[in-house]
This record gives sequence, C-alpha cells and structure tokens, in this order.
Amino acid sequence: MYAAVQQIADSRRRPPGTVEDVLTSLEREGLVSSVAALRAIA
Repeated sequence: MYAAVQQIADSRRRPPGTVEDVLTSLEREGLVSSVAALRAIA
C-alpha cells in the first residue's frame, strides 16, 4: 500500500508531490484511519 502512495506522489509534477502531500490529501477526503495506519509504517 505504501508503494502505491509513493507512486502517486512520484506522478505529481506541478507542483511536485511528496508522500506526506498524498497522505494529507487522503486524510482530507475522510480516510483518517487508513492514513494513520500508513503513517505508522512509514
């Protein structure tokens, strides 16, 4: 799962994205517990 988040971050070009950017975006969309789990393994 973390690799998928990394791929999303890598695909963002303007502006460049980071894993944290992707996680924050997912958190805003309501995936709070999923983001917490991903942050715990990052």
